Amino acid sequence: MTERPLPDAGLFRLAPVPMWHEDMTDAVRELDALGADSEEHLRRLLSDPEVFGTVVGAIRVRDVSDRLVSTFGGTREMHLSGIDQRLATPEWLAAFIDALVGVWRGENSGNSVLAIRTWDGDRLTGLLEWFAPMLGDRPDWANAVIAFVDTSERDRLAQVVQMVAAAERVVLGATSEEEMFAEVCALAVESGYVMSWAGLADSEPPYRVRPIAVAGQLGVAAEEINVQWDDSPLGRGPTGTAVRTGEPVVIPDVAVDPAFAPWAEHAVEAGIASTLSLPLSADGLRGALVVHSDQVGAFQSEDVALLLRLAEHL
Repeated sequence: MTERPLPDAGLFRLAPVPMWHEDMTDAVRELDALGADSEEHLRRLLSDPEVFGTVVGAIRVRDVSDRLVSTFGGTREMHLSGIDQRLATPEWLAAFIDALVGVWRGENSGNSVLAIRTWDGDRLTGLLEWFAPMLGDRPDWANAVIAFVDTSERDRLAQVVQMVAAAERVVLGATSEEEMFAEVCALAVESGYVMSWAGLADSEPPYRVRPIAVAGQLGVAAEEINVQWDDSPLGRGPTGTAVRTGEPVVIPDVAVDPAFAPWAEHAVEAGIASTLSLPLSADGLRGALVVHSDQVGAFQSEDVALLLRLAEHL
């Protein structure tokens, strides 16, 4: 079989978004060989991991854009070696099955909103669009193009804005400090963070930051949190520093930052990757609101500014 020429490699690789150039010819043959008699039947067949793996394994990646490599990590050679399902999320799997059903129906384009993992384990959300040019009256599956438009930053900021707005309503309606902090921490977790806690600073040795509210998916109890705000190893972490200085403190990667060393091993095992500590000082309080994420580098300057606005009202 004569292979059709690739698009201009120089232009393709300079595309401003992550893009794959794929030959899906063999995958289409595998789909047809399944002998599905309806869309529902095909979906049932593709829900079998072995069948799905056979079809996806028949897709040959012919080229990828430079932006794809910089966005998803790894090397060009790794991406050219094929589609690695270890990077998949449940949304990705569902979207891929939708796309394969569309291919089976003879469609030559489609799109899905989904989440996908990078080689470093980060989770990106965005719009995945696929397209095959028409060759006569049928799609040219040897030259399919897939593009991913990352909307993670926009979605993340929208999530933080919604959390702050909801938390400010909680502050106005709460009847006690305990209720207020418990609901704010719960809102942080509902917004996608893996854990949040609030603590007040004791004014006597050992100068603990005493948790008064804890929420999260990690099963950490208040009595397990051991943080101080003095000039000791347990007081020089992000929370103790935020209490002492009155400034927010971000740890982009808890696994490698020396300031987080006393808690790093347990935090990493629990699934915490980055953390933000916000000082509390309204109405004579002295303490901190702490938010943990399972993503490295989750707290950008915009997030910190929005969440600091919330902390100033607590």
